[in-house]
Amino acid sequence: MIGLTLPVLLASCWRTGEDSSFCTTEDNLVLRFSLERGATRKATFTELVGSVDVFLYDAAQNIVTSKRLDIEALEAFCGATFTVAPGLYHVVCWGNVDEHSRIDAVHAGAAMPDGSIELTSSGRGSRLYYAPFKTQPVLVPDHADHAVEVLASEVTEANMVFAKAHRTVEVFVRNHTEVPDLEGLLPVAEQRHACGRFDFLLCSDPEPFTLTQQTTPTMMTLVGGTPEQFTTAAFHSMLVPVHEQMVIALEHPITGSELASVDLKQYIEENHIEDDSHVQILFTFDLSGARVGISMPEWNSHTIIPEL
Repeated sequence: MIGLTLPVLLASCWRTGEDSSFCTTEDNLVLRFSLERGATRKATFTELVGSVDVFLYDAAQNIVTSKRLDIEALEAFCGATFTVAPGLYHVVCWGNVDEHSRIDAVHAGAAMPDGSIELTSSGRGSRLYYAPFKTQPVLVPDHADHAVEVLASEVTEANMVFAKAHRTVEVFVRNHTEVPDLEGLLPVAEQRHACGRFDFLLCSDPEPFTLTQQTTPTMMTLVGGTPEQFTTAAFHSMLVPVHEQMVIALEHPITGSELASVDLKQYIEENHIEDDSHVQILFTFDLSGARVGISMPEWNSHTIIPEL
């Protein structure tokens, strides 16, 4: 149960611990948003999350109401408020849905198990966030994690802790101009057998999903070297346990023939990468020579995707 009831008058005011003040009026359910502890860098909620979609379900898991909060609303108050009848409710929140994802089955009469979110783009954008916090996608749904009990004549306050629901893979390609078949072209990067869909309890869809992205040029300086041009691509995919079928590959942009590939699980194990929501998994594909080199990037500086 994530709810905490506070015996305060409905007309009282208080200040949040993060960066906002809030005065209650008629709302009797107050959800406060925060980030999971242990992120790679300290940041305020609104530095990483630009929008939040909140869905409120009753005890029978039927949708009661929903609310979207944009960046202006979140900066004014880092949370959401509702006026509801006393009773048991279930809450689901998603952050940064706009850029690469779509939410389905949240219409009137929809049930909580019917709600889902799926990737609609392999674009970079900001990472997807989810609350209440779970360390990994679940195999057995636990509705208690989402429960908030609203009591009569009291304001109920609940802390909604958001965690990243995306794994980010970033690919750097070196010496693509040395591949004869790529003359004047840039390779395409793929992430195969990724997860493209979660339900509202963070259960993943077992159907394999392929992310494809055209690489783009960027300048990098390797350790001990001089600036040179690489091509790069990055993917956000749903954060599920890595398995043997997950592959990162480079393909010819016209013929689709494979230029190189690597087993994601094997790469993580061999390079001792702690695969969790805080980590970007980075690859360098060196296409010079007869044998493709695949390694962890080593650089002094480059234009990298911000940790979002």
